[in-house]
Amino acid sequence: MLSAEGSAQPGPWQTARAPYLREIMDVVSGREHQDVTVVKCSQSGGTEVINNAVGYYIDQEPSPLLVIQPNVKPMAEAWSKDRLAPMLRDTPRLQSKVKDPRSRDSGNTVLHKVFPGGYITVVGANSPAGLASRPIRVVLADELDRWTSSAGTEGDPLKLADARQITFRHRKKKVKVSSPGNEGESRIEKEWKASDQRHYYVPCPHCGHEQPLEWRDTAGRPDIRPGTGPWRLVWEKLEGANEDETVHRPETAKYQCRACEALIDETHKPAMLASGRWVKHNPTSTRAGFHVSGLLSPWLRWKDLAQDWLDSKDDDEQRKTFFNTKLGLLYVLDGDAADPTKLSSRCAPFAAEVPMGVGLLTLAVDVQGDRLEVLVIGWGAKEECWVIRLQRFDGDPETDEPWSHVQALLDRVYLHESGAEMRIDAAMIDSGFKKDPVYRFVRPREARRVYAYKGKEGATHPIARAQKPNKDGVRLWTVDPNVYKDLLFGRLRRSAPGAGYLHFGKPEETGVDEAFFKQFGAEKRLVEWKGLAKVVRYVNPSKLRNEAIDLYVMNLAALRSLGPLVTKELATRQANIQLAGAKKRAAESETPSEAPPVPKARPRPRHGGGGWATGGGRWGKW
Repeated sequence: MLSAEGSAQPGPWQTARAPYLREIMDVVSGREHQDVTVVKCSQSGGTEVINNAVGYYIDQEPSPLLVIQPNVKPMAEAWSKDRLAPMLRDTPRLQSKVKDPRSRDSGNTVLHKVFPGGYITVVGANSPAGLASRPIRVVLADELDRWTSSAGTEGDPLKLADARQITFRHRKKKVKVSSPGNEGESRIEKEWKASDQRHYYVPCPHCGHEQPLEWRDTAGRPDIRPGTGPWRLVWEKLEGANEDETVHRPETAKYQCRACEALIDETHKPAMLASGRWVKHNPTSTRAGFHVSGLLSPWLRWKDLAQDWLDSKDDDEQRKTFFNTKLGLLYVLDGDAADPTKLSSRCAPFAAEVPMGVGLLTLAVDVQGDRLEVLVIGWGAKEECWVIRLQRFDGDPETDEPWSHVQALLDRVYLHESGAEMRIDAAMIDSGFKKDPVYRFVRPREARRVYAYKGKEGATHPIARAQKPNKDGVRLWTVDPNVYKDLLFGRLRRSAPGAGYLHFGKPEETGVDEAFFKQFGAEKRLVEWKGLAKVVRYVNPSKLRNEAIDLYVMNLAALRSLGPLVTKELATRQANIQLAGAKKRAAESETPSEAPPVPKARPRPRHGGGGWATGGGRWGKW
């Protein structure tokens, strides 16, 4: 029974709404396959596969059940309260079998419920205690790609769950349901590759040809690398002089048949789904695997997918979210940094110290043994950025001398191309090498948004601030640098200005030099697997200088520390600065005076037709 709290369509479960789920649920409840993998998008019914499996085993085959969510709080508790409890309450066949935990004699809790012949335990993948006790027949693992690499110090969560099924031998069942992550790093990808890889084929209403609904054409085409075939979801567009002036009409989105190339209207989708069937692409495997694309979902309209693509295609994080959660596709990272020589060729004179596109300034400090490296970045709409000033201040960081120069950069005024005056909005200073002088500098300046930064690979959140000061009186910002390095290396490969693009001024104006650009090529992305536990890290195999990478990461962290509302409104801030500059110029024109010269950055010392648009992008793969 679907409850009003957790479903937009409450009432008795009807598989006819999503016919592709029938075979999945039959396999989950059947005896033929002990191992089932479901790769899915959001809003495709994937969570209901787990919910219905719980209901089936409680009612039909009472057994010890284990549901694994990414973490105990909030996800395990939220699933139990928001999805499990309402289902038990509203489903007549389950009401009397699982007592309400509020009942005095129930013995049940939010995370552990007993029923005749079995029990259900809900745990977090990050909890070794929850994974290390009680024998389990059925393991239901949700959102694997959001799990931690290990359960505390105990090892891989899925391996720990496997150990609890040993006594059930031929009667055990393991079901894994998840949206995918990055190619080569996704847990569910590894499970999928070991499965029989079933795709849902539907008939074209025009020619009858059976085919899976895909963002890009790959199925049955061994000559085409996944993610590089012809587009299938298309919509009308009115060509402009450039992409910015092109008018897309996502409301006209249709699916193009790969056989007859007729355009299929979405009104045909219910009949196509009802006539579909699952086809194994790896039939020799004994493990069942299903891929559910967002194009199949009755709750995701094609026109909305087209609009979502247009909204996300220029932003790295949003594009990844689109492929993973809207399409159920792996995201293909751009890889390591771009060629340093190509980056240096971007250098062009800025019309002013701070170019017109900038709406906010951040500063980052990388602490070395004998110097401070400082980078000021200006941010515009969709995190397009301009490197404003790169400087090196020699001196022992334990002394006040180099820090006095940092203070001068924090205090000074930066002149915007519009004529407006700007100051640093937020700063991050790396505390990983020499924390004592960093803490001394930051502590009295935190109210001015000058923060201590600590990089921590694999942190629970990409960026988080301590809730209270540490013993040194500083509220440390902890950042997973790998998340921001992924963004940086993707952005460095962009060939045209726009979202995420990095602009560089002339070396004599901004302090950037060849040594600076070479640093972007110092690190390589490395993915290691320990069983099913993924470890992602960046390595510097040649031990090259890499301050440029760290300085960008810290600047981006400084920007993100201001909150999502600020980053979303960078275009508005930029427009307001332009307006302030215009007012300033108007006021100066009424009382003429000699305009002050634009400050120059101190040179940095050198070191040795109308038609059909396609939902494009080379980043989605399955």
